Amino acid sequence: MKTFIIASFTLFFSFQSFSQQAQGQSVKTNVSITKQRDLELKPESSTINVPLVTYLTQYKKIVLSIEGWAKKTNEKDIRNALKQSIFVVEKKDFKKGKTKMNSDTLYFFWNRSADHDDRNTTIVVRDHNMKVLYSATHTNVGRAKMLDFILSI
Repeated sequence: MKTFIIASFTLFFSFQSFSQQAQGQSVKTNVSITKQRDLELKPESSTINVPLVTYLTQYKKIVLSIEGWAKKTNEKDIRNALKQSIFVVEKKDFKKGKTKMNSDTLYFFWNRSADHDDRNTTIVVRDHNMKVLYSATHTNVGRAKMLDFILSI
């Protein structure tokens, strides 16, 4: 009988109670341990530091600089999203002092940080003279909503 119980337990991961009759003890094996925590996110918010007043249709290309938390994931998702825009997304990222600056190119800077459960993102778009054309700070805002200013052109 013990062999059947052990085989049943190991083969089928059975978490049922069974008795050890020889010792008169009951062993409970259907214990489930889960770790739960409540997420307490700050409300969604956006602050436009420098509003977009320049017509971006005069630009043809966009160069990215993605920094911070989840860099690879953010870069992949932003590249894919910007492919739907009117801009050609350059393959190489922006490197200070190494990237050739062109008058038909926008320079898109994205920095995301995670503070506990909250996601804070800063977006800055510059021209070839490094003049800020647009700047915004977002907390717990989805990528699509943050990129709407450039995708809706």
